[in-house]
Amino acid sequence: MGATLRALRSHARVSQIALGARVSMHANYIGAIERGEIWNPGLDTVDRIAEGLGVSVATLAESYATAEERLALRVDTTGGRPQRVAAAYDAVALGAAIRLVRRQLHLTQQQLADETGLHRNHLGSVETGEKPTRRIATIARVAHSLTAHLSDEAPPLLPLFAQVFTGEATLAHVRERVASMPSGSSVARSPQASAES
Repeated sequence: MGATLRALRSHARVSQIALGARVSMHANYIGAIERGEIWNPGLDTVDRIAEGLGVSVATLAESYATAEERLALRVDTTGGRPQRVAAAYDAVALGAAIRLVRRQLHLTQQQLADETGLHRNHLGSVETGEKPTRRIATIARVAHSLTAHLSDEAPPLLPLFAQVFTGEATLAHVRERVASMPSGSSVARSPQASAES
């Protein structure tokens, strides 16, 4: 994300000091993110920086996508920041969005936990909002795993999850995306199903 942040900041002709003042962060902290010294900031931090640059949180979240996912990403990074529909960060809605997609793909919590290296109980408490995770790298692991079960044409889920967390997207947006997800034979088979056949 550091390179993306530096490119966006340079393009906007904003110094680290000026951006820091806009988002109430120290310029050294922004510099540490740009240098990659801080590689797993919280989604609320990412959102504040995105807001300071006038872009969607999905623009910065995209940097956590794999190269293949970036090629498939269909996020408008030039149109500015979408209108917020909520005033506060919504980790409960993020958990509900993850659960909605997981169920659409017919994955159990245990299967997703095994694929991501998270404990099943931790994943369950993220889904219910009981123990919300705000770290972008953790959300990226879950999003990458879920995206791997979709057809190649499906856009990655991480930017959508980030937008749900910040209120740029609602659960209704996730439901629309889930309804349009490929089903049946076009959904990638799980590693366990492949191993069994």
